[in-house]
Amino acid sequence: MPNTIPFNTKDTLADYSSHTSIGEKQWACLTHLEEQYKNQSMNRITNNAFSDEYWDCTGSNRYNFKWIDWLPEPEQKPLLILCKVATFILIQIRGASISTVQPRVIGFINTFKEMLASKRILIANEGEQFRGLSDLLSDDISLAANRNLQLKGTLGLAPFSFINDLTTIEAPSYFSAYFMVSNIITPWSKAGLDVRKWVPSLKKALGLNNEITHYMPLTQECCSSIITTSLMIINDYGDTIIDFFNEVENKTKTLPKNRCRRFPKSLNTIIKNKFQTKLENIMPMTFSSERQLPQSYYSNLQQLTQSACAWIILLTTGLRNIDLRKLSPKACIASKRSDNIFYIVSNIQKTDLINYVLPIPPQTAKAFMLATKAKLNRGGEVVFHKTLAKVADSSIKDEYYMGEESAFNKLLRFLPNHFNIKLETIDPNVPVSAHCGRSTLAGFIGANSTAAILILKKLFGHSNDLMPDAYINYNPLVIAERNRNITTAQQSLAEDMALAISKGSVAGVKGEQLKKGAETIKAEIEEKYKSESLTEMDLQVKLLERLKEMLLQRMTNNHIFALLTPMSVVCLRMTNDTTDSPCASQENQAARKKSGFSKAVTDVMATLPNPAQCVGIKCSDALIGKPWSDGLFETFKFYISYLNSTNQVFDLIQEAKRFVTNYRDVLEELYKEELNND
Repeated sequence: MPNTIPFNTKDTLADYSSHTSIGEKQWACLTHLEEQYKNQSMNRITNNAFSDEYWDCTGSNRYNFKWIDWLPEPEQKPLLILCKVATFILIQIRGASISTVQPRVIGFINTFKEMLASKRILIANEGEQFRGLSDLLSDDISLAANRNLQLKGTLGLAPFSFINDLTTIEAPSYFSAYFMVSNIITPWSKAGLDVRKWVPSLKKALGLNNEITHYMPLTQECCSSIITTSLMIINDYGDTIIDFFNEVENKTKTLPKNRCRRFPKSLNTIIKNKFQTKLENIMPMTFSSERQLPQSYYSNLQQLTQSACAWIILLTTGLRNIDLRKLSPKACIASKRSDNIFYIVSNIQKTDLINYVLPIPPQTAKAFMLATKAKLNRGGEVVFHKTLAKVADSSIKDEYYMGEESAFNKLLRFLPNHFNIKLETIDPNVPVSAHCGRSTLAGFIGANSTAAILILKKLFGHSNDLMPDAYINYNPLVIAERNRNITTAQQSLAEDMALAISKGSVAGVKGEQLKKGAETIKAEIEEKYKSESLTEMDLQVKLLERLKEMLLQRMTNNHIFALLTPMSVVCLRMTNDTTDSPCASQENQAARKKSGFSKAVTDVMATLPNPAQCVGIKCSDALIGKPWSDGLFETFKFYISYLNSTNQVFDLIQEAKRFVTNYRDVLEELYKEELNND
């Protein structure tokens, strides 16, 4: 630990002459702070020096401190030095783990860097004055938390834990620069809460379910590597592994089942002769001078195999941690109707579902079977076993039952750790757990199925439609896929509309407006390129490009709704229009009346259109055109044919007459050729 403070912290800024600016005094204190840690031993963290731009940590490179990437700008130096000092104190002095501190540091930087820069807190060019963290108000911290929830749908503990760490580090550790962190007031201290309780309480206050918002899906690269490796073990080595544990069972039936047992030499000989070559690529054997295979080899092979099986079952069923730990060896059954259909019958503890049936593919059934056999102690009440026996305080009396949630998460980590697979979620602040696999499955289904909510409700054993909907709405994989679909749909619609407008194949009030606008744009293009003597085709191409660009820009900037309604018209209502659209006026008026607000207030509140109640041509925002209005034209032809073929008088006749009367002019104008051909 550095030596004592050279001068009184409170008087530090006054120790310089009156001609020295406050900024210069602050930077002098910062330089002094950096010098105090410059030559300190950092053996618990890294072999690098305190002043280095990159701390290459011992163990996994996932937890390296990439200072040059996180805070690269010279004006960020006060923030950089403070983060380095806090990291040093937490790990080197207090003994906290690197894997705990590093996510806190990067979480704090990512969450607050922009806010700190806007307030000039710990951000300044050398010699300039900067503000301390006490100017990061309690409300600012709460605002950052709310913003995280809005952007990510989740709220990790890490960023706020680091702020809390800064307040718990003793003043002498900051030397003359204690002014940077003194008098910090946090929202959890104001509420009289520990930071670990404040984050869940905030999410609860906002009505967010912790289970849904706290877990992120695995990265695509991570998920792909895990699935490929797991299937390799199950498919390529499954039979060999079962044979291995058959030999173990045959030779150890009479041995005591405890951690002190030693397998007989005869078993070692069998294992070496029969399996050393076959298992070389997944778990090489190392024998002692006495030709003994370490006991750990047996338990490691069990964990590796069960880890592979656990991942496949998790990523195809979405079962929760507790339900996976309690899976019975008899839970997997084959369908009596088909050879390729299997089911897992499980209790869903959270929603109190008993013997809940989940369909699974043959590969999952194969993984389940392998998991039941790849154990040193076969049988028992559960599929997945710990390696050491301990009777758990649980309704399950299997002595190898994983009573703790962390035990199953540890089993999941065994395979990626063994094969050096980088285990991470799409949010580096969120550690991987069984529930991340559940979110990964939800994201895949949500991104690839139009019946996602129904599938997830069935697959996940949810008791209502809100839970699977939340899994989808907050899942970044789904959001990304939806954004891609929206972009593709917008581009396609913009192309269709631009082509129709350029050809004059639009009708209705909005259609006439757009045709006039197209004529104006066409005149502008002719004027701009008059010296180039454009052909009619060149002119048409440039007009088409300009129209598409204009429409797409309005769509992507959310200036218009651009919705294709069930009435086969495109709704081009402006998003800033606060008046009631014909399709939503009745519903909006009823909502206003129920709310009790005065009409003067509600008239200026923006309202959304309701495409399901589209009134078609009666709305001035409706654009009729080819090809999106072909369905409307087919309906028109049907009604014409019906009227020509019957003299009966009932409701359909009146409906047909109204439809034909309303749409005759615009459809005859738009589909002249088709009508003439008929």
